[in-house]
Amino acid sequence: MEVFVILSQSLKQTMKKWADLTGHAPMPPLFSLGLHQSKWNYQTVEYVDNIFKQYNEFEIPLDAVWLDIDYANMKQWFEFHPIRFSKEKVFDLQEKIKKEGKYLVAINDPHIFAKDGYFVFDRISELEK
Repeated sequence: MEVFVILSQSLKQTMKKWADLTGHAPMPPLFSLGLHQSKWNYQTVEYVDNIFKQYNEFEIPLDAVWLDIDYANMKQWFEFHPIRFSKEKVFDLQEKIKKEGKYLVAINDPHIFAKDGYFVFDRISELEK
């Protein structure tokens, strides 16, 4: 068992010594501190594109739009829905908004869909053998 005793005159000094010992937290990306739009049930890439257009039209600041789980193909993370969120359309939108200094963020849930033929599940299954 290891024990660390930190002697200091203030909480601020204690926290600095603790961070020196364990490591300092990195600064978050600047855009993460900005204005974000996130809503469940975006049904198409065109719908999301329209959100960016409306924010621009009404001159409302916006740094990022978050895609909730509807973009995924049957909740298979890392796969876009082939019709409503085709990979090509999503990447085109991402490039378009990137030129404006904005971000498109895809949400993932912390589980893997167990289905043969889903590349993530197949790869995990191979590693378990």
